[in-house]
Amino acid sequence: MQGLCANCFVRAVPAYTAQASGVACLASAASLCAFSQGQPLRHLHSSSARQPGSPAVLAQWILEQGGAVEGTAVQPVGDGTGYGLWSSQELERGQQLVLLPKQCQLTYDKESKPELLGLIEQVPQELWGARLALQVLAHRIQGADSVFSSYIQNLPVGVSGIPMFFAREPLRAIEYAPVTQQVSMRCQWLLHFAREALQSLPGTPADPFSGTLIDANAFGTAFLQ
Repeated sequence: MQGLCANCFVRAVPAYTAQASGVACLASAASLCAFSQGQPLRHLHSSSARQPGSPAVLAQWILEQGGAVEGTAVQPVGDGTGYGLWSSQELERGQQLVLLPKQCQLTYDKESKPELLGLIEQVPQELWGARLALQVLAHRIQGADSVFSSYIQNLPVGVSGIPMFFAREPLRAIEYAPVTQQVSMRCQWLLHFAREALQSLPGTPADPFSGTLIDANAFGTAFLQ
């Protein structure tokens, strides 16, 4: 099998379509780090055991929703850093590989819970990843009852190698002020939002999380997913 890391892209149409191309595929994640009273923001550790997701189950769910997967397979990356999309047959330029219908695209719209939309509106529009993180958390709390449970279960349990989870000294070792300043600014906002907007939600009419307390660690991890 061949990796598609440099041979595919995702084009936004009514349904997302991955096609064979010469364009490099990019995966981006927000990079954040913050310190509360001199302590780094800690990695989220779930208090309850969670079984790892299955790429095969996720693929089957996509097919059941009207999606399509052709000539590709999800396989572990050789360096042990996770999974990648690999070709299972010879591909032609422009060939459709994956069709992802709208109902498979986790987002928020006017049909989302009013409580969730009210919370999302408190997040600056430029922090779209944080807005989407709130929806991810809402579906994670629903567990198997969520229509996106197959997708949610395949998100990484933790995120390693991201400055958000660096201690102070490793962060300083980056020695590139634009990065460290942006990281610090974003995480200061994350901690502020968790404290001012999320901490007091459980048990109130405005709570979209069924009484579950969302702290900065949970919010930060969903932000990076």
